[in-house]
Amino acid sequence: MDTKNLEIGEKLSIEILNDNYNKDNLKYSCLLLDIINDDSIVISCPIYKSKYVMIQNDSSLKIEYLGRGDCLNLFYANIVSKEMKDNILSIKAKITSEIEKIQRRKFFRFNCCLDVKYFLKNNIDILEEELGIVEKNEFKNAITRNLSGNGACIITNEEFPVGSVMQMEILGGSASFKFKSKVIRSDQIEGINSIKYETGVFFYDITKVYQDKVIKFIFNEQRQVMSKQ
Repeated sequence: MDTKNLEIGEKLSIEILNDNYNKDNLKYSCLLLDIINDDSIVISCPIYKSKYVMIQNDSSLKIEYLGRGDCLNLFYANIVSKEMKDNILSIKAKITSEIEKIQRRKFFRFNCCLDVKYFLKNNIDILEEELGIVEKNEFKNAITRNLSGNGACIITNEEFPVGSVMQMEILGGSASFKFKSKVIRSDQIEGINSIKYETGVFFYDITKVYQDKVIKFIFNEQRQVMSKQ
């Protein structure tokens, strides 16, 4: 594989494909530590809830990273070995495929602070009528950092594994929007009085008509902000 498009320090998202414990197909964040050659790389062992994610040798990985032009890149690799050095657990992996580029439609990101209510779903296939049974106190609160036609960045009090699924409602004054969302990243940041997490989600199973309503809302809000400047 041509590794010229990879850069040391690149943030990667990995999914363990043959892990019997990863039944929800969770993804984890890690860093590219070294490029040995066109077939071998070294990555940091992912950490979840302050603990290393234990991955067996010979495990297969699906690896994604964001390349130039907002293009999502994807390739596969197998774990060869692990090494602890300077209190950092690293993983040597052998690349088993070429890089596949997945173009993503670009949407304007509107910086805003809107109230969010969300409920973490254990199963992506949970029925909507089942969600109606969820008690109000099971929904948690967050705020948006930005919003676009295909996703949002929200500030939460908890960390989520990449791939987590949630039902979300964003309250925009006179308008509100409900989304089925999937976590694509969850990074720790410093809050005013406590640790917070900047969590990026994308909206899946969203119709074009509903998406256009969100985009129209963003456009109107942006216009109001510009008129006050």
